[in-house]
Amino acid sequence: MPKPPKLSQVTQLLSLSEEKRKEVLDKLQATNPTAYDELNDYFKANRGVLVEALGYDHWLRHLGHQSFTRPFAPIHKEFWKWNWEVLVKIREGEPLDPTDLVAFIPWSREYGKSTVVEWAAIAEGAMLKGGYVIFCSSRQSQAEEHVVAIRNRIESEGVAKLYPWLGKPKMGAHGNKFGWARDFLMTAGGWAIRPVGLDVAIRGGKVLNMRPSLLIFDDIDELGDSPYVVENKERTLTRSILPMGTDKTRVLVAQNPIHENSMVNRMLTHVSL
Repeated sequence: MPKPPKLSQVTQLLSLSEEKRKEVLDKLQATNPTAYDELNDYFKANRGVLVEALGYDHWLRHLGHQSFTRPFAPIHKEFWKWNWEVLVKIREGEPLDPTDLVAFIPWSREYGKSTVVEWAAIAEGAMLKGGYVIFCSSRQSQAEEHVVAIRNRIESEGVAKLYPWLGKPKMGAHGNKFGWARDFLMTAGGWAIRPVGLDVAIRGGKVLNMRPSLLIFDDIDELGDSPYVVENKERTLTRSILPMGTDKTRVLVAQNPIHENSMVNRMLTHVSL
């Protein structure tokens, strides 16, 4: 099977004028018709690459036009530049640095952190054609709402048109005939996402025996959390959820430090149990 072109090569090709691009492709067709046909077939099967090659801003606004209606703030650009570069590295088989594995986005609610991490999960499934996401929130119902939102974005914002492997539920996934249950979503391409509530995990709820490629923590702190609740949540995170990952699992923490003893504030200020 031929190796697909690097995203940077596609970007370079698209940056050429229409006339010059035609000249390059015509030359390839004349000198190496097999390579030309393989490239043509690749683009037909991976139409999203042509959108990806124009960068994360174009990709997000093309697919998420209902979600991203305002200009990105510097903090959004910083996150998406990081996330985009990491996904490209993974897809092209490049090694990851420790700084590629963890991101904190302790933004206020009006900055759309939940929308950002939901689209980060979709971007993984789209660009990597696989992966397993754990979406963790304080309560199971909150985590399920995020997964339902991700499913709705895939179905309503044209994602499946460019990435058909995300638009087809996998038959028989998690005991569900269609693979689109509230408590588990798996697509035909093999990308999956499962919501996990810390309230369920504290009672011994068990996550599937799969190694996650991405752990997302959003809405894990609540204003009424007592010190006892915070400590229980931290134990669940550190002893049950984080150990599920590998040395290549990425972690996104999308939560603003809502009070001094909140888990996220303790993380940011290096306070431990």
